[in-house]
Amino acid sequence: MSEDISNPLLALVKEQGLVDDLQYEEVLGEFKRSGKPVIQILQDFGIMELDDILEVIANHLSTEVVKVRENELTPELVKMVPAKTARMY
Repeated sequence: MSEDISNPLLALVKEQGLVDDLQYEEVLGEFKRSGKPVIQILQDFGIMELDDILEVIANHLSTEVVKVRENELTPELVKMVPAKTARMY
């Protein structure tokens, strides 16, 4: 079984040429060793910033990243989201 199957984000950034072979192996090794999420390892190793990772994922899903700032959430909007859903996400 390919390593990429269990690490779709790592496979995606490798496929897009955003990590080289050495970085790929280092991230994969750290993932296996620590069990940390690949998204965290990419940031910890200084390979990619969170915004860039989110853009890669969004592009792959044919969607876009939407930044929501706390001051953009009106009290009416906040009341529309059930507490259970807010905690889950």
